[in-house]
Amino acid sequence: MALAAVAAPALADIPYTTDDPGTLAPGEYEVLAYSDGTFTSMDFEGEAGIDLSVGIADNFQLGVTVPVANFGPQLETDRFAIGDTTVQAKIGLIAGEPGQVSLAVAPTLAVGMASEGRTKTGFDLPIWIGTDIGDWSLYGGGGYSFSSDEDGGDLPFIGAVISKRVIPSLSLGGEFYAQGEGLGGQKLYLFGPGLAWDFAPGLTLAAAGQAVLGDSDGNGDFHVFAALRLAR
Repeated sequence: MALAAVAAPALADIPYTTDDPGTLAPGEYEVLAYSDGTFTSMDFEGEAGIDLSVGIADNFQLGVTVPVANFGPQLETDRFAIGDTTVQAKIGLIAGEPGQVSLAVAPTLAVGMASEGRTKTGFDLPIWIGTDIGDWSLYGGGGYSFSSDEDGGDLPFIGAVISKRVIPSLSLGGEFYAQGEGLGGQKLYLFGPGLAWDFAPGLTLAAAGQAVLGDSDGNGDFHVFAALRLAR
């Protein structure tokens, strides 16, 4: 799947691949049920799973993302099975007030759990920076993903998001995300809109759609993401 490397990190600020620098307060938690995939010229390939994030201390949270189902025309068995799992520690380095800059680092382990998944544990090291100005949010950053040669090799990544809360319960935004060359020698670019709707206290529906550009194998594909989040 062209976007397999994109789906590997623990889920970011929904519905985007790029994360923001915010962390959950101690005792707060978020649970997401998500579906993530790509429409190709031939079919649709993707996964569904669960993501859990918990605030452990001030400016420190832990998260785990576990795919539980895969779908695509090439799959004949094990459609419902644990996939490659990510475990993330997010550490706030600067916790700015609204209008000020915040900064966080989020080291992430990617652990192979599927029979046709990763051969060795990988490691991502992103740094995220952002600010809120009124109803607007602007954040982004990047880092490096370290993987064995069998899993595609090391590669850089970078992303940026701008979003606006158009009404108290609805945010609209857009994202640009780029992934550098791994051993396959192919770059990946995503660009498209997203929305998040707080339809009830502590409940959010989110979705995004992104064109895939710059990848000779995936150019013209379309990446989609949808999630339901419970926050307490």
